[in-house]
Amino acid sequence: MIIMKQKKLLFPGLIVLLILVVFLLSRKDKESHVDGRISSDETIKLDLDGDGKKEKLLYSKGKLYINDKEYTDHLRQLGSMLEPVDEFISILDIDSNDKYVELAISTYGRSDDMESLFFYYDKGSLNYMGSIQGFPFEENVRSIKKLEDNLLLAPYRLSILQTWWGDAYYQVDDNRQLIIKGQDYYDVDEFYTASLLQPINLYQEPDKNSVASQIDVGSDLTFIKTDNINWCQVRLEDGTEGWIFIDGNYIEDGTTLTEDVFQGLYLYD
Repeated sequence: MIIMKQKKLLFPGLIVLLILVVFLLSRKDKESHVDGRISSDETIKLDLDGDGKKEKLLYSKGKLYINDKEYTDHLRQLGSMLEPVDEFISILDIDSNDKYVELAISTYGRSDDMESLFFYYDKGSLNYMGSIQGFPFEENVRSIKKLEDNLLLAPYRLSILQTWWGDAYYQVDDNRQLIIKGQDYYDVDEFYTASLLQPINLYQEPDKNSVASQIDVGSDLTFIKTDNINWCQVRLEDGTEGWIFIDGNYIEDGTTLTEDVFQGLYLYD
């Protein structure tokens, strides 16, 4: 009787152990090709949608095939009419807690800006999640990086003052769409500098009611961050930091163009 009881206890334990082994193997399979690039004409097998079945994935000469079905035209309709980069496709596991592995097709957007279109595969359908500026795994400031589960850091083209880039954070929402995580300010690369052609006010806080001083003509300043609406934080040569107010293409007086005030702005299409 004791032996029979031990066998009854052992059998459920073996089932639990088997389920755990299968889960760990599936996780290993999910992770074996993610967070990296697949070169053109390289074929891999990977479970893209967590159903336990491996899909055959091939990227060749800018064309995407999953289980021998071509999805290239589908990509263009959903994402961009521009030609994708031929050399590679990127695979990311944006959130290891969900069942999907995401695909990123990289291309060049306006002014040849780097752009990546994100998709996930589910039961034979390739679904568009949105686009992010930059390329995954690029060895420069235009790289898309995974910081933690469901949090990507990527360059973001700013619209205030000049043609420049800030850091933006992206998440996948409940509808599996990529969205910018709410942030008040965008940090910028500190190679964005300018010299003053006219004096302007420097505020202690991004608030016109805060204490202000004046920056003299000829002063050099470095941009630190911006809200991409009206305010830019700057650092002067002596280390003093503060905020300047921008009103569209004008400084705060509403009549003087920013290009007549700042020398050295990046102004591109």
